[in-house]
Amino acid sequence: MKNVMYLLLITVFLCCSNNNDSDTVEDPGNGNETFLLEEGNYKGLWNSTATNGSVYTDLKITATIKKVSKTEYSGSLFISENYTSCCNTSGNNGDGPITIKIENGKVTFKWVDQIPNCTGEFVATGNHTQNNRLKLKLTGNDCEGDHSGEIEFFK
Repeated sequence: MKNVMYLLLITVFLCCSNNNDSDTVEDPGNGNETFLLEEGNYKGLWNSTATNGSVYTDLKITATIKKVSKTEYSGSLFISENYTSCCNTSGNNGDGPITIKIENGKVTFKWVDQIPNCTGEFVATGNHTQNNRLKLKLTGNDCEGDHSGEIEFFK
């Protein structure tokens, strides 16, 4: 009887350990593979050139990312390497909120820049190449003018 109880407990544990709400996203645009983007803290690099002449090369950034739905994530971007606002932005969004969508093999990223006296909006798109890593082409506009470049996040 004792062995039957152990067998029953192990069976229940194994059946319940399969998490159907995983952090994987079906990716029909890339051979029906799955793409893993875990919630949590990400480090990153920002590379862009602005129309006013500003150039950012390997600017360290960080982000917090939280899963909203099967293909959508939200969070906060920080223009710092330690998950703090670069410019004492008020609120809990760091230097502005971000959204990430993964659909049909494409990743779309949006950042609403809330840096005081330099607000703007940036979008980035690309295809995923590795789990928990995003490398995207970036465009946007803020007080420095139009930006173009690349943004990368990694866990």
